[in-house]
Order: sequence, then C-alpha cells, then structure tokens
Amino acid sequence: MAQPHTDTASIPATVARARAAFNAGTTKPLAWREQQLRALIALLRDNERELQAALSADLSKPAAEAFITEIGFTISNTTHTLKHLRSWLKPKTVRASTMLLPARAWTMLEPLGTTLIISPWNYPVQLALEPLAGAIAAGNAAVLKPSEIAPATSETITRLIRSYLDPDAIQVVEGGVPETTALLAERFDHIFYTGNGTVGRIVARAAAENLTPTTLELGGKSPAYIDDTASLAEVARRLAWGKFTNAGQTCVAPDYVLTLPHLVEPLVAELRDAIHEQLGPDPQSSSSYGRIINTRQFDRLASLIAGAEPTRGNDAGRETDTARDTDSATRVRRPAAHAASTDDRSPASPASPASPASPASNGRIAIGGSHDRDARYVAPTVLVDVPRDAEIMQEEIFGPILPIIEVADARDATEFIRSGDKPLALYVFTNDDSVRREFLRNTSSGGVGINVPVAQLSTPALPFGGVGESGMGSYHGEQSVRTFSHQRSVLSKPLRPDTMGMVYAPVTPRALRLIKRFMG
Repeated sequence: MAQPHTDTASIPATVARARAAFNAGTTKPLAWREQQLRALIALLRDNERELQAALSADLSKPAAEAFITEIGFTISNTTHTLKHLRSWLKPKTVRASTMLLPARAWTMLEPLGTTLIISPWNYPVQLALEPLAGAIAAGNAAVLKPSEIAPATSETITRLIRSYLDPDAIQVVEGGVPETTALLAERFDHIFYTGNGTVGRIVARAAAENLTPTTLELGGKSPAYIDDTASLAEVARRLAWGKFTNAGQTCVAPDYVLTLPHLVEPLVAELRDAIHEQLGPDPQSSSSYGRIINTRQFDRLASLIAGAEPTRGNDAGRETDTARDTDSATRVRRPAAHAASTDDRSPASPASPASPASPASNGRIAIGGSHDRDARYVAPTVLVDVPRDAEIMQEEIFGPILPIIEVADARDATEFIRSGDKPLALYVFTNDDSVRREFLRNTSSGGVGINVPVAQLSTPALPFGGVGESGMGSYHGEQSVRTFSHQRSVLSKPLRPDTMGMVYAPVTPRALRLIKRFMG
C-alpha cells in the first residue's frame, strides 16, 4: 500500500485551523471534551472490524490481539477518563500562607493550547488515539501525525477521525519525514512523541526553538529477572505472552532475561512448551502470531539471529529458502539504524560497519531461529550462552528474540542493569520479598512488573512513561490530563482588611519581628 501523505504546503494552515479553534474557546468547555471522548469511543466501537483489517494489513496482527492491545485497550482507558474527568478537573484547594490571611489559594488545570502528537507503527491505533484522548480531555486542540510505516492504519484512522471528531480542533497530517519536519517547524504548546531516542532528540531540539514542552515515550532494553522461588512453568507462560505478542514489537516487552545458571535449561524447556501451547507447533502458520512490520526491520532481526550459533537436533537455526538467499548479506553487515522515519522504533544508536561476526557472538539458539524474508516472519527465538557484551545486548531488540544471560544472584543482576541505560520497564519474577526490595531500591526504570510483564499498561491509574534514555514525562488516566495541562496557581485575598501593611516599605522593627515569627 502506498504511503499516504499530506501536502507539506498545507501544514501551516492545518495547524492554524486547530489553533484558531482553541483560541475561539471551542475546546475548553467540559461538555465539548466529554462529547469528543464519547465520539472517540464510538469511532472505535463502530469500526472495530475495519481497524482490525488495517492492523492485519500492516502487521498481520491477529483480530483478538488487535482488540485486546489496541481497540479495546483504548476504549477502556477512554471510558475511564470520561468517567472521572469531572472530578480530575475540580480545582484543588491549598492552605494559604498564614502571613496572607485572610486569603484563599487553589490550583486549577488549564489546557496548554494546540498540541502535536506523533505516533509510532507498532501499536498504530492505541499509541495514536490514547494520547489524543488525553489531549482532548485536557481541553486542547490537537494535530495528530500517525505512522506512515503502518499505511493502512494511518489511512483508516485519518478518515475516521475526520468523520467522528471536531473537524476544526482535531487535525490529522499523514506522511513521513518531510511532513513531520514541516510540522516541527510550527509552534505548538506541547509535543507528544512516541518512538526512539535518535528521533526523540530531533523532536526535542525542534521543540526547544519555541520552548515547547515535550513528552518523549521511547524504549530501551527492559530486563526480566527470574529466581528459583518462582514457578518456571507460570513464568514461561507469562514471559512468552509478554515477549511474543505483536511479534515482539512492543516497547515494554521483556528485552532479555537474567537468571541463575541452574535455571537456564529448565526455563528453556518451559518456554518451549509455552510457545507451543500459545502458538502451536509451527508459529508461522498460527493465526495468533503477527509479522515484522517491514523488510528493513526483518533484516535487522535476521542479522542478530545470524550472529548466534545454531543448536543441532531441533528447529533452531533452520531457515526457509527465502531467508537463506539473503543470509550472506545479513551476516556481513547489520543494517544501520537511522531516522528513516520520525517514528521508527528500530534501535536508536547507529550500527557501525562490522566484519563477519563470530558464530557465537550472540550466544546459541535454543528455540526457534527460523525466518522468512518474503513473509516478514521471524520465529519466536530464545538464545542462551549469551555473553554480557554480545552485539544483541547493545541495543533494544524490538522483535521476537529473547536472550538469556546468566547471573550469580539478584545483586549481580541489579549491578548489570545499572551498568546500562535506565529501561522503560523492569520485570522481577520471584516470591522472595528481599529480592523484590533489592530491585526496587537499587535500580531505576520507567515502571516495574512483579511476576507479570507488560500488564502494568492496562491499569489507567498507573502513570506510564520512561526515565533517562527511555523517555521523559508520562501519561494514561489522570496523568494524561495532567501531561496536557498547566497546573495554574491562584491566590485570592480581599482588599479589606488590608493585612499586607506590615510588608509595605518602610518595614518597622516591630513589623520585622512579626514577619520573622510568621516565617521562622
């Protein structure tokens, strides 16, 4: 499908139209916000099958997965926002300083203005409409830039938004780098970007020109630690689900596993069973398993598999004829990550040209390893004997490849995690409270899941966001409203009695003594 795009010459007028709607006061009334949120829910409910078809065209996303992780997820969170919005927007009274009495003080949330939302391809419905719901709930006008890398979904949500939502206050711009560059040249009151750190820096630099606040939802290498107090069968089922949903193209998917040496072999056995249970004996023919978004991302993942040694006697390392045809190229050089798209979720740091990798540079394939370039299929793959400095450990994997690294204990694991960038998520599988405390005290991450991966996103009362390289700012639920609002401080003091007299110049010694008593 051809990539849809908007004429760049029309972008200033598009932004101006949204800003005019905000300046006219269209978006501020609670009634408008609630009506738009109801319309957004209706958009999702009325067009569930059409959205599922678009997600299938772009990512081969199974219908059930599309509903659970995208359509239903966004309906649920938007419904939660609609239910609680009135209470979230109520002014919050605070105590005025004793020196100022009689006086009243409070804070109120006011919309920031005209916002820009740049969404990615991996969850192209959820990660476009979930932040849009927050911008609307906060009373803003919005310009949405969906991902051109998921063209069917981009076209569908653009058409539906124009049919269901306010045609002035909510604008959509389709396209890639030229269109996003033109958008970033415009002045906005907030920019919300989901993608990688390389493009996140581009967005932040553009925003700095106008001192525009930004929310950057990025990614990183989210670890999972497993100890011997956890049930490996249960862990494996949850790990397989969290890692291989959306073919691993999830920013909070477990990126790698840290575990004790004697647990590696039984964990691999349980993971093999869990993959078979969830995706059948041949995941390529499973109706529950998606595909890699495009050949560029496929080649990147295939090169990581090519850097691991096959294990003889099972399906590990087996390739289709199509994959084998490109194997020599993928073994010699990893495709460099670059800002081919403003929402590219591939690793943020450029890969340097390399000589052919050692066969064991990324460890050994214990499960999977097969791949088919024409079908953009990469099997659920588990690697063992992975060195800590392996190539695959240098950047976010963002695909269905799960390395397992051996550690001596929980302390060794936390030290290893701290040696890298702060991850977006951290998962700890243990029934030992002291181990939980070790990770909560001695690591930093955007969020934590204890004995469950990924599911923290489904609780709208929990803010979602990164820290350091994994992002800045957060959203979901009330936090979305706060992200797209300014918390305005208000102090109200009657003119009579005029108790401000003691601070008027000249301040007498007696007045100063009283001031010191109040302030001391």
